[in-house]
Amino acid sequence: MAAVPGVEVRPFAAPEEMAQCEALYRRVFALRADEGSLNARLLIALARNSGIVVGAFAGDQLVGFAFSFLAQDPENGFPYQYSQTAAVLPDWQGCGVGRQLKLAQREVALGRGVRRMRWAFDPFKYRNAHFNLDVLGACASELA
Repeated sequence: MAAVPGVEVRPFAAPEEMAQCEALYRRVFALRADEGSLNARLLIALARNSGIVVGAFAGDQLVGFAFSFLAQDPENGFPYQYSQTAAVLPDWQGCGVGRQLKLAQREVALGRGVRRMRWAFDPFKYRNAHFNLDVLGACASELA
């Protein structure tokens, strides 16, 4: 799939960029101020310690981001990135930004020698299931 015109997807480079993620996360997931949320300090720590944090920018505006952390399969010892969250602003959903974020995560992981990625999703949320299984080509392995 071609890149979304006017959108640049790249690993985050600065703490100031990561600070934009909390507001985007709250908006996408409709969280109130008193509900727990993601914060820039956690994303900075992840990015500096084997995690991957990528953002999608339309000019200076953050329109989506994804983050993952390095994990190890307890049965076989294989390392993998666990993709915890991908969030895209509502106006940008359905146009390829999420796919670009996931592909950027994949490229960073492959560049680090990590060949597997895992994530959880709710199979009853049709759009999320379609994105993970049909668009990204993931394989469901177990129910958690």
